[in-house]
Amino acid sequence: MGSLKKRAYQSLSTRISVRVVAYATGLLLVALSVVLYISRQEAKKGAIEEATMVLDGTLLHIDNTLHQVETGTYNMHWNVEHHLDDPDIMVTYCERLMQANPSMISCAVAFEPGFYPQKDSLFIVYAYRPNGTEDDSIAIEFKYGHTPYTVQEWYARPKKLDKPCWIEPDANEKTKIDDIITFSLPLHDKTGKFVGILGTDIDTDWLSKTILSVKPYPRSYCALLSKNGKYVIHPDTTRLFHQTVFEQGEKQRDPSVSQVIKKMMNGEEGYMDIEMDGKEFVVFYKPHERAGWSAAVVCPKDELLDDYDRMWFYMLIITGIGLTLVFVLCILTVKHQLHPLQELGATVQDMAEGHFNTPLPESKRCDEIGHLQNSFQKMQQSLAAYIKQADELSASLKERNENLSKTYQQIMKADRIKTDFLHNVTDQIASPMERIKKNADYLRENYRAMSKAEVEKIVNAIRDDSDIITTHLNRLLEVALRSEDPTAIIPNDLIETTA
Repeated sequence: MGSLKKRAYQSLSTRISVRVVAYATGLLLVALSVVLYISRQEAKKGAIEEATMVLDGTLLHIDNTLHQVETGTYNMHWNVEHHLDDPDIMVTYCERLMQANPSMISCAVAFEPGFYPQKDSLFIVYAYRPNGTEDDSIAIEFKYGHTPYTVQEWYARPKKLDKPCWIEPDANEKTKIDDIITFSLPLHDKTGKFVGILGTDIDTDWLSKTILSVKPYPRSYCALLSKNGKYVIHPDTTRLFHQTVFEQGEKQRDPSVSQVIKKMMNGEEGYMDIEMDGKEFVVFYKPHERAGWSAAVVCPKDELLDDYDRMWFYMLIITGIGLTLVFVLCILTVKHQLHPLQELGATVQDMAEGHFNTPLPESKRCDEIGHLQNSFQKMQQSLAAYIKQADELSASLKERNENLSKTYQQIMKADRIKTDFLHNVTDQIASPMERIKKNADYLRENYRAMSKAEVEKIVNAIRDDSDIITTHLNRLLEVALRSEDPTAIIPNDLIETTA
């Protein structure tokens, strides 16, 4: 196995293919990393926007439903306050209110104890739909729950605050309709004194079905949280109204649950990763200002980027198959392209062994390899001629070297003769020059006291010495001119005459 791997890696085509695929893989991984990072960010951004839009739509739907209830309640509120002197008409107003608002499951008008002396101390008119909102029948009763309504949340809280408010269901209070959400509106007489409460109810089952039907992802769900930390709407009905989400968060033993609940109860908006039952979720939360609740869309984290993860998996498979095909095609292509080089290598080996006439076919390719093969063929054809010319040149150079050696000997001899000649001429010129100098010095110092005949004698002596020097210089010039030809030989008469 090791030898096979070594032989494979010794192949040039394999090495080139491995490097090409390695470089391509590196560049592809960098490009894919950038693309996938950007794609993940965009996918995450799109998923967040989609979940946020669903959350906004859910809140808008809740707001529209609550607004319808509030509008109907306010419309009837005026009539009730202007007819406080007629307790019997309250039944008619309750029936009208229910008929005008099909989404209401029940309503009630309750007054302060003793407000109507002719009635019971606790006077209340309670209208409800015994068969749910799908039936138009309306029942009337003059009691509500098993405890006095004055201590019930829907009556006590708006009385204390003296302003309208939404009340979530009370699991401890048993009524004709279970799990209702109440909008309580205080009643006042003409002097502004608090006299009672007008309350309208909507069925949480009806609201839950409407809200829980909205799902941005298959396993996602919506939830509605009240001010005191209880679920108003949740797909798990066992969590509704009976315990706070803080208690459920403690059971989950994950701090992120409690943290997101605190943010929701503080009226914050955003999204957060949490863990419940060993699974990861992303919670998108936003407050509902009208009722003081907080809505949340809970999405499994693996579903949030499910399309992106699937795309990443497919891209890895496609990339692996593509690189494998590139590697195989690269090996085949490189082998085909380098085949002439193998023939060329065999020919070079023969030439290294002295077989210069090994035939090499001419290539018809126009690329670098074809050019190399044809050039090598021409080189092979010319190599023998070059070797023959080199042998002939070597013989010619040997002969010329012998002639040059003889000439060099003659030049050396002539150079010695010239040197001797120059020494002789220099010696013969020195004496006349010395005499000329002495005569010139004597003439310069004594020419006033000398006669004309003496001056002419000295001048003639100087002239004769000058002629001697000129003659020697002329001969020296002739020798210099002859020295331009290295092979010239100074005639013996010049040497003898000079001597």
